[in-house]
Amino acid sequence: MKDEAEGIAPLIIAAVVVVIVVVVGVGVYVMVSRGGGGGVLGTLPVYPGAQETNDTTAQQMITSFTTGMGLPSGWSFKAYTTQENLETVIGWYRT
Repeated sequence: MKDEAEGIAPLIIAAVVVVIVVVVGVGVYVMVSRGGGGGVLGTLPVYPGAQETNDTTAQQMITSFTTGMGLPSGWSFKAYTTQENLETVIGWYRT
C-alpha cells in the first residue's frame, strides 16, 4: 500500500502543475487574442474553488512559458490550484 501511495504522489503533483499551466495558458490566449498589445482587459475569471498558490516551480514554468510572447508592460499573473481534473477545468473555461 505504501508503494502505491509513493507512486501516486508524483502523478498528483504533475497533474496540479499541468492544471496551473493550462489556466495560465488560457489567460495568455485570451489576452493575446483580444489584442492585448495595449488595451485594458478585464481579469480572467478564476475557476470556482481554485486556490491561489505561490509554488515557485509553477511560477518558473509560467515565466518560461510566457517569455518572448510580447506581452504588454504591466502584465501579471497568479497561479491557482484545484482538485478538479483537467478536462473539467478546460470545459468550464470553454463555456
